[in-house]
Amino acid sequence: MAMPETSHATLATRVNHSIPETLFQTTFDLAVDGMFIAEPDGKCVAVNPRVTELTGYSRDELLGMTFHDLMSPEDLAQNPIRMDDLSQGTIVTDSHYLRRKDGHILPVEISGRLLPDGRILETVRDISERRRAEESLRRSEMRYRALIESQIDLVSRYRSDTILTFVNDAYCKFYGKTREELIGQSFMFMVAPEFRDIVAKETENLAKDPASLVVGEYLNYNQAGKECWIQWIVHSITDENGRVLELQAVGRDITHLKQTEEALRQANIVVESSPVVLFRWKTAEGWPVEYVSKNVVQFGYTVDELLAGDMAYIELVHPDDRHRFVQEIRKYSAAGADRFQQEYRILTKNGDVRWVDDRTAVQRDDQGRIMHYQGIVIDVTERKRAEKERGKLQTQLYQAQRMESVGRLAGGVAHDFNNMLTAILGHTQMAMTKVADSDTIHKDLDVIERCTLRSAAIVRQLLAFARQQPVAPKVLDLNDTVTGMLKMLQRLIGEDVDIAWRPGADLWFVRIDPSQIDQLLANLCVNARDAIAGVGKIIIESDNAVFDEAFCDAHPGFMPGQYVMLAVSDNGCGMDGKMLDHIFEPFFTTKEIGKGTGLGLATVYGIVKQNEGFINVYSEPGKGTVLKVYLPRCVDEPVERLFAAEPEIPRGRGETVLLVEDEESILLISKSMLEELGYRVLIASTPGEALRLVETDTGHIALLLTDVIMPEMNGRALAALIGGIHPRLKCLYSSGYTADVIAHRGILDEHVHFLQKPFTIRELAVKMREALETA
Repeated sequence: MAMPETSHATLATRVNHSIPETLFQTTFDLAVDGMFIAEPDGKCVAVNPRVTELTGYSRDELLGMTFHDLMSPEDLAQNPIRMDDLSQGTIVTDSHYLRRKDGHILPVEISGRLLPDGRILETVRDISERRRAEESLRRSEMRYRALIESQIDLVSRYRSDTILTFVNDAYCKFYGKTREELIGQSFMFMVAPEFRDIVAKETENLAKDPASLVVGEYLNYNQAGKECWIQWIVHSITDENGRVLELQAVGRDITHLKQTEEALRQANIVVESSPVVLFRWKTAEGWPVEYVSKNVVQFGYTVDELLAGDMAYIELVHPDDRHRFVQEIRKYSAAGADRFQQEYRILTKNGDVRWVDDRTAVQRDDQGRIMHYQGIVIDVTERKRAEKERGKLQTQLYQAQRMESVGRLAGGVAHDFNNMLTAILGHTQMAMTKVADSDTIHKDLDVIERCTLRSAAIVRQLLAFARQQPVAPKVLDLNDTVTGMLKMLQRLIGEDVDIAWRPGADLWFVRIDPSQIDQLLANLCVNARDAIAGVGKIIIESDNAVFDEAFCDAHPGFMPGQYVMLAVSDNGCGMDGKMLDHIFEPFFTTKEIGKGTGLGLATVYGIVKQNEGFINVYSEPGKGTVLKVYLPRCVDEPVERLFAAEPEIPRGRGETVLLVEDEESILLISKSMLEELGYRVLIASTPGEALRLVETDTGHIALLLTDVIMPEMNGRALAALIGGIHPRLKCLYSSGYTADVIAHRGILDEHVHFLQKPFTIRELAVKMREALETA
């Protein structure tokens, strides 16, 4: 049952009749410490918000509770609250541990006093920070004791008559005497004669004024009798009554420091040899220069030029930065800051722009009025340039990561999509063989075939972008390859756009799949044609290129090495910087809906990256575009590439083929296509079923045609097991996505025969004969 509520007005009256009600209420509620008013029996009748924060209980929960209810039982057992003292009218303050509602223990300091009406006012203060500070102090004292005991500085204690009572090992070592030889003796014999009177006087003063501290530098004699500068810090050790017992001195050899200071003074190089410019400005309008160091010459000015006529510092600041410069100074000055820092641009005498880091101190008089500003200016132009370059590199990294993510997505969908296209294309072509060319159904099937082949091309472009399209690289002469493609490219882009071919002399060779060059150049030329409105020109060029580390450091995106460059340029509409940031992203296009897939340049990007090259693009709106592809040089000799006419569809000779495919629709249509081509076909929908057929089939299996990605095991593992039973078995892999099972980073392993899904009857027939007739 809740206790009856006591109003603040009633409390104010009972606590102190002279306190206005509103003042008491405000003071009580806003108190930094928790305040808890209880009846004589200890039950709470009022709490302020701070108590609820400290305990975790709500005000309603606290009303009616006693203070003992909030204390840790263990703490109360060892340190009970002294209620008897309260009855005598004294203020009782103790440290206790409070148990919060959530069970956490909180160290608190409780002060209690008896109010005139007999009630009890308890003030609760969180002392967690104090406890932590006390613990930190205790640990610090322990570390200090350990430090003194192992001190490498000279530590001694002595009486006011200079007789030593303690020395550490470092002291003994420095003066070349044992502890027994030193204790009980005066240390004055080690002090240079000209300093003995000073030391004696300071010792006498310390003995009279225990609160004082002496820090002095004196010449002493070390164990070799050589003069050394020692810096001594001396203080008194007193008893509890403040009487001086001993003096303790800590000394450090600063001879080397003294020598260094003297050398610096004589050389006078502290300021003038530094790249930092020191200055002082007046507080007048524009901040006239009052002092500047000679290093200002790095900005083209002499000291005399800046000091003559009180030249205003604001004149050096770049016009675009002056407003911000002024606002910063006024802001910090008005806030009473004694120093501030800002970066801005200045103009050198010849008009160059330099970035500077300005660190200014505000000099004020005794009344706080600003007398002048003084500080240093550091040229940070190179740092700013590096930061800008780093920002560009971070943007490029983000772009590459984003492209990689899209590529993984593209590769992931290719497998299932190609499987569906294989079934559609196979059934369409089989159906086309069963109807006359003049039949309207044949025309419908022809449309389905073309759409399926177009869809397959889009998937191949996605895989090319994702660098997951299996390829068979060959050493090529790009000049020969491009020359052989020119007629095809001219037909592809139409008659309104001319193609100019400018082959480079003595061109190095490259290693790349020939079909990828076809894909790459076709996409670049189509993209260039689409940028041209009406009549225009496309220029294709090749050349050798060598980039060293220095060039690549200055041109982000380039990589050092020897390359063959293939460039395609146009005089089309060009692109702005915002568009250039997205041109290699899949499905990004500026064309109308239905006029382009947005995969052309994405395909180029994937092909180039798969072949360890890079791309550089330069474009401006209205000035056309130049896109340069750099492929690594290959030192091997090229293979001849033949452009033969399309052959007749080769047929089978009754060979037995084991067809393994986990997708039923592809399994059945592939079986029909193989039988149409003249092969005897055994089918299996799983690797396990295929192994059982191999063990039971009495006929001679000439070739294994297997999918690559399947349950139980992949196609390569299946081929290895069956090869153990039939060592002379030939193998042809087929897949829409190999996942590097038969290719390493997209490059087909040597002597591997591969049929990309979806495939036509002609492609199936050619690959079958190729696999069967290879030695």
